[in-house]
Amino acid sequence: MEAGVLLAAGESTRMGRPKMLLPWRGTTLIEDCTRSLLAAVDRLYVVLGADADRLRPIVEPYPVQIVLNDRYRDGRATSIATAARAIDRTATAVLVSSVDQPRDPSIHRQVLTSRSTRHALIARAVYHGAHGHPTAFAGALLNELAAVSEAREGMKSLLRAHAGCILDVEIDDPLVLVNLNTPEEYERAATLFGGATRPYH
Repeated sequence: MEAGVLLAAGESTRMGRPKMLLPWRGTTLIEDCTRSLLAAVDRLYVVLGADADRLRPIVEPYPVQIVLNDRYRDGRATSIATAARAIDRTATAVLVSSVDQPRDPSIHRQVLTSRSTRHALIARAVYHGAHGHPTAFAGALLNELAAVSEAREGMKSLLRAHAGCILDVEIDDPLVLVNLNTPEEYERAATLFGGATRPYH
């Protein structure tokens, strides 16, 4: 079983409004990311925190497991750890993505398939050698994911600890580098990638 984690618990302070509700491909960003991940993984865990009451009705109609992170104000690592503790320990892989990193399902599938085929401990998307997202972890790392902390820089601690076991998956799509943290980044990405209309491929 390949699991997916969608991190959607943050306060969107740099965006100035809940980024999860921003328009993207004719729907909201959180719904677009949910659909994309569901097309690539066997089970999806959606982590909510800030604005959970507004977001829950959007994702509840989908076959996902909602995970509430009461410590979301303490940083992204708390959402990763909370999700990892909820994931079924039979998972062979865990794909981690954030709601501000919209991706086509084909990108998620390519990272997961490459990790599985090459039996890699960690696989991450890269574009022309630049490290992007998402990142997939072998199920054997679930306990380490559950122990990440802001003090140790979250997932970066795992990447450092297992630097020699990372598979870089070259993907010919600059979308793997996109992070929508500010209004400027959002507007630029919507223009470059046709955020409201671009179909999945």
